[in-house]
Amino acid sequence: MMSRGWVSLAVLIAASVLRAEEYPLSPEMALLERDTASADYRATLPPMLVTDLAAEWQRAVNPDDAMNFAEGHGGIDKVLADSRLKAAYERRDRIGKNFLAVMRGEYERRKLKAPFDQEGAVTLTAPKGSGRSVAGAGDLSVVHPNDEAAHQWYRFRGPSGQGTVDDPNVPIRWSATENIVWKTRLPGRGNSSPVIWNDRIFLTFADDKGTVRSMLCVDRDSGQVRWRRDLKVETIERMVRDKNGFASATPAVDGKQAYVFFGNLGVVCFDFEGNQKWRTDLGKFDGTWGPGASTILYKDLVILNQDQSRPSASLTVALDRNNGSVVWREDRPASMGWCTPMVFSVAEAGRDEMIFASNERLLGVDPATGKGLWSCAGPTREPIPSVVMGNGLIFGTSGRNGPTLAVRPGGEGDVTGSRLVWSVLRGGPHVPSPALAAGRIFLINDHGILTCLDATSGATILQRRMGGKFSASPIVAGNRIYLSNEDGLTTVIRTDGDLDVVAENKLGEPILASFATADGRFFIRAPQTLYCVGGK
Repeated sequence: MMSRGWVSLAVLIAASVLRAEEYPLSPEMALLERDTASADYRATLPPMLVTDLAAEWQRAVNPDDAMNFAEGHGGIDKVLADSRLKAAYERRDRIGKNFLAVMRGEYERRKLKAPFDQEGAVTLTAPKGSGRSVAGAGDLSVVHPNDEAAHQWYRFRGPSGQGTVDDPNVPIRWSATENIVWKTRLPGRGNSSPVIWNDRIFLTFADDKGTVRSMLCVDRDSGQVRWRRDLKVETIERMVRDKNGFASATPAVDGKQAYVFFGNLGVVCFDFEGNQKWRTDLGKFDGTWGPGASTILYKDLVILNQDQSRPSASLTVALDRNNGSVVWREDRPASMGWCTPMVFSVAEAGRDEMIFASNERLLGVDPATGKGLWSCAGPTREPIPSVVMGNGLIFGTSGRNGPTLAVRPGGEGDVTGSRLVWSVLRGGPHVPSPALAAGRIFLINDHGILTCLDATSGATILQRRMGGKFSASPIVAGNRIYLSNEDGLTTVIRTDGDLDVVAENKLGEPILASFATADGRFFIRAPQTLYCVGGK
């Protein structure tokens, strides 16, 4: 028979559980609590760059931290006077302090003082979102260079530029030996994504020192190399990070020609038989980490955006697809960024807009002239992810643990105060682009945190830690999203409900490039191997 003491203890535990459930942790705080207690998480900290660590500790400041919890429940005095609120507040306070203690330990290991402990440290404001009720811009549609392009994987992230796949037959499961239709060894390295037009696959690579840049055309059905073209580089870019490499820009193709940015070689055009048609020198790209944004096509133009830390290498330029001549060029201030633009038709404004993230601004530009149309404050420095669109809104994200914005396009001038629908100031990825599915925005950051936001409000639906680091952008097929980490593990998750895991597929080689797809198959680029993955 249970003693009175044990009964009392059980009652206290049950009451504590009920109090905790009354004020459950937000997804951000719940993940923070799990990370603080995880040895696996602590092992991810030593490899981080100092800039990544500076963004990581800021996770302690979020809409559900102790300070914001108290503010949202009538102030600290009211919270401390209510035992239930006090318990919930103290739990959040404890999580935040324990997490910062972990961060402090990592800074001390590096013989550095933690920024949050330094005298005069800036107190961060927690992200709350704008909460504005602003309608979308009406119909938005992707602009293609020709009618057939809408049915081809002709550029970075496919015909929509959003990483979405209409084919329900793409594979769900594979391994290094299962459902591999063919694999082709590549004669050099690169992180560019493959692009596809009918039976041809195009991709780039470079030798280890960057002295030779190459375009490869592979038969889609057999994996056999159709042709290879090598170009020698006289002046190698400086400060190219190994994770970036010398072949990170994805080509764009239009059914007749392929266009690729090769850094100091400029933009090069080949026809589908491998003949070089033209090359346009755009100067030297010696900015930090090296060049990487991909070319896009608009009407008869090839457009390239490159934000680099040297002014002479920072530009947005449009070239004539027929001969490579410069149609327009806009020099840009020195800044770092690798965002590949997207062009949308905006029905409300009756025009096309090229949209991309730049240094601390999301920009809308006239793709025919290069002239600025509108800008919205919000992105941090070093933006890389491309934007996605849905429900009449543009969704952009950037920076290490940076912001995510929902913006109504079609405006004029500075639209921060008029067309910003909502913003979440932290939690975004640095490299992988977002994905939109089932009315949700999916963000996978470089260090493996998956965040799911409501596309209407920006509210966090779920936050989960995935294993490993991430560079590849997600692929969405039906009600599934495919997330590939740098160790070669692709996790397949349902986009609806509680985001259940459907499959985990280990390829056996690193994956940094985003997938391409055609005819029910995935084409996956490892650094030196191209895989064709099929099967149900």
